[in-house]
Amino acid sequence: NKIMLGSATTVDAGAGFFVDGDGNFRIGTATTGNSYMKFASSALTVRTADLVIDTSKLDITTEHGGMIALGASSASLSTGGNGIFLSGSGEFNLQKDSSNYLRYSGSAFDIRAQNFDLLTSTQHISSSNGGIIAMGKTIPTELDETGIFLSGSGEFNLQKDSNNYFRYTNTSGMDIKTSYFTLTGTSGTISLGSLTDVDDIADTSTGFYVDSSGNVLIKAGAANAGYLRATDDNIILKTSEFYLGDATNFISGSGGAINIEADDFELSATDLDISSTSKFIKLGEDQIVLQGGVSSSATSSVTIGSAAGKQMEIGGSATEAYIKSGKRNVEDTTNAGLWLANHAGTPEFFVGDGGSNEFIKFDGSAISMAAETFDLDATNLDISSTGPYIDLSEGNVYLDGANSLIRVGAHASNNVKIVGTTTQGQIY
Repeated sequence: NKIMLGSATTVDAGAGFFVDGDGNFRIGTATTGNSYMKFASSALTVRTADLVIDTSKLDITTEHGGMIALGASSASLSTGGNGIFLSGSGEFNLQKDSSNYLRYSGSAFDIRAQNFDLLTSTQHISSSNGGIIAMGKTIPTELDETGIFLSGSGEFNLQKDSNNYFRYTNTSGMDIKTSYFTLTGTSGTISLGSLTDVDDIADTSTGFYVDSSGNVLIKAGAANAGYLRATDDNIILKTSEFYLGDATNFISGSGGAINIEADDFELSATDLDISSTSKFIKLGEDQIVLQGGVSSSATSSVTIGSAAGKQMEIGGSATEAYIKSGKRNVEDTTNAGLWLANHAGTPEFFVGDGGSNEFIKFDGSAISMAAETFDLDATNLDISSTGPYIDLSEGNVYLDGANSLIRVGAHASNNVKIVGTTTQGQIY
């Protein structure tokens, strides 16, 4: 049995309406390229330029899976054609082109787009099996490639290029590399290592610690050793060895000794005391005190000048105080120079050459003098001992002694002698 209206004579062709006794039907235009709806062979086919479904609820169900495909005829989950592909098994592909799609293949969820916004009340992406989020001009696949790489294991890399990145890996920890780095905050601390406080110096904790007040502790040594600490009122450096400066101007310390090398060095203080157990330099109270020791063999000295033979030395020990230049002592007949001393309470001096030609010497008991030429100019001159004397004064010359002699001329037979004794006077 059949019902036909219009020119439709079968379920596959004709304009109008066709229905048969098996339940097959067709409603549509004459040609297959126009709009129609038909049901035949247990399948419903709708073809139209525009389809409008206006309903409060639309359910499409199937017992055997099935699919819904909109767009290119080749659209499918496997080919990735442009369009909409929905599978009854839960797979889908919403694709504009090969660079923009939302796809789920049953085991993996894939989003590819030039711009992507995720706006939800919680804004989170979760995966029970780890997973990766990667973004970049070239999608990064490793933790050392340019772009954004987030791993479900907690590793990440935010990288502009090989010289600018913020990275964390399970093997190397946190790594920041950049040409410029600024970290700001009004409170809090930065700590590397096991340090927990700026005063954490009494145990074996090591590392770097700084707080928002500017207190800093850097510690690499054992308890109470090997650290640099800066607080609001002091800086303490405790180490067995240090070096501050460049190659030629520096302050260094090692093995209990401090060395200062500088083109110019200035030290200013109201009172300055540089001392060890028994040796010190003290500047203060209108005096300079230099003490090198307290035993009879210990000597303190200050040397002025650097050229050999052109130095002045001022020194002292438990037995004498001296000023010298060239001479080692008052009896030194080798070196020319100056010696002025108080030796064991006795004054002595020497000024002259290194031999016995030209000098003035006082050894504590007698004055010795030698010179090729000697000038002595005085208004009155009195050279005397207990008894004999020479007196030049008031226009007179006196030579007094038990046997006084004046000789003019050096030759043994060509000279003039003036002799005076207690009994006579002679010129011959």
